[in-house]
Amino acid sequence: VTVQRSKRRGAKNKAEILWEPTDMLTDPTQFKVAAAELEIRQDNDESWSIADVDTRNYGKAIKWTVETKPCKTYYFRIRVIGNEISSGKEACLEISTPLEPLSPDEIRKSGYTPDPPTGFSANVHSGSAELSWAASDCALAYEISYVEAGDDQEKQIRQDQETPTPITVNDLKPCTRYDTFIYAILDDRYSEPAEPTFATQPRTDAATSLDINVSPDLDFATVSWETWKSVSCIDEYK
Repeated sequence: VTVQRSKRRGAKNKAEILWEPTDMLTDPTQFKVAAAELEIRQDNDESWSIADVDTRNYGKAIKWTVETKPCKTYYFRIRVIGNEISSGKEACLEISTPLEPLSPDEIRKSGYTPDPPTGFSANVHSGSAELSWAASDCALAYEISYVEAGDDQEKQIRQDQETPTPITVNDLKPCTRYDTFIYAILDDRYSEPAEPTFATQPRTDAATSLDINVSPDLDFATVSWETWKSVSCIDEYK
């Protein structure tokens, strides 16, 4: 079995696994190619999954091509199930040679586009918020835009870190929903945006901005106030 990165033009982010199964058999007629599956895991993962492969015959060999990320280490194994020689049983060959990640410079030049960031979280206050998200594989920077819902004046922040940490955005309006757009960047390639939203809290002195209207009657009074302005996010009054 040989494992290598594809050398074809425009296919740097693919691995090729070349396997000559008949070299392992005393009776090749007992082997069914369709019963073989390539399994894959990456980095420190312990679980294996069936690889999504493009399968082709390569002379007497089988060539599997699978999508990979340039910054990850990959491990492969071949699982064979249900051949005539041992019907109902399986054999597993773990390939000893892993696919190593590219160098930092090669990763930048690989043409790989990161996946959109996930795991967005917002710790909100009345006039600010700490925004965080999970790192996207192979990304070297992140671009964050946020805008008041219904507005078109975006504000941008670029985060040049391999592992993003929470960033604080200030000068926000209380009780206001914001649309956020987060891009993962590798060299000049941008991911599709993650598009989470968050809403700020009311100010601690929000009650002072209420316009109270009291309408007294004989033995009761009606107290009313508008809730659709700067205190629209308050859920309860006492």
